[in-house]
Amino acid sequence: KAEAAGVFETRLQNLTITLSKVRYCLSSAGPSNAAPSPLRLLNGPSEVAAKIWTNTDSLVRNLLGSLRIHMTSMKTAGKLAKLEAEVKRLDKEIKYSCSLKDQDWTPGRVDMLEPMT
Repeated sequence: KAEAAGVFETRLQNLTITLSKVRYCLSSAGPSNAAPSPLRLLNGPSEVAAKIWTNTDSLVRNLLGSLRIHMTSMKTAGKLAKLEAEVKRLDKEIKYSCSLKDQDWTPGRVDMLEPMT
């Protein structure tokens, strides 16, 4: 038990030192407007769709690239080809839908991509 308590105390001390170093780095970095914000709002439904779906470096494209590495057998290659064809088909629909929604989009409005009921 004494050894476990010692390990706990050491880890707690290391965490405290690390947080102190982070606080020092953040406080000595200068004014907060010196560096650009790491996050920003996306400009409308088209940009959201591009990041998730339609760009070559989008989430869906990266997922397909990862699947391509693992789906090398003849059985899975056919399924992957069907999936890629479906993604291409959906690209056109998404781009068209977003172009319509971009016309009605206003900054700060988050309900634009919600399904209409």
